[in-house]
Amino acid sequence: IMSGWVEALIEEFPDARFVVLVRDPAECIPSCLKLVESTWKGKGWRREDYERSLRILTDISFDHFHNPAAVLAVHPEVPQVAVDYRQLTSSPQEVVHQVYQALGIELGAEYDGWLQAQAEREKKHHSKFEYSLGEYEVSSERIEAELVNFYEQYQWPKRGSS
Repeated sequence: IMSGWVEALIEEFPDARFVVLVRDPAECIPSCLKLVESTWKGKGWRREDYERSLRILTDISFDHFHNPAAVLAVHPEVPQVAVDYRQLTSSPQEVVHQVYQALGIELGAEYDGWLQAQAEREKKHHSKFEYSLGEYEVSSERIEAELVNFYEQYQWPKRGSS
């Protein structure tokens, strides 16, 4: 949500530390669109009422990847770390340890115990929230082309024909 605000956050909070959660855009973009769309449907809106807004939100979704990386690249003095969503969901306690270490924050024993309990609880969790890229006008080819550097860096699976 705050991807577009990174520069303003740095200006307002000069001692801020940033954790950028990065998720495969072929999953992230349709998930975001579906979440917003379900809200609009809940208000009784029809697809034709919000179709243009979905297109605009899709375009903005690409900025959510580019902006934090670009802004933080020109602010190397700002403590920052990027976290791959796959690692966070598969090893949450380890990732939190890595984040705290990267940002120079001490991790308390009580919090570490809570993290362990949450990790165990989450192993049993399965989301019922379903979405697919095919529900929206954006293609995997467009996503992979516009975010090619991220695909290379994070080695996300490519779904397009390119």
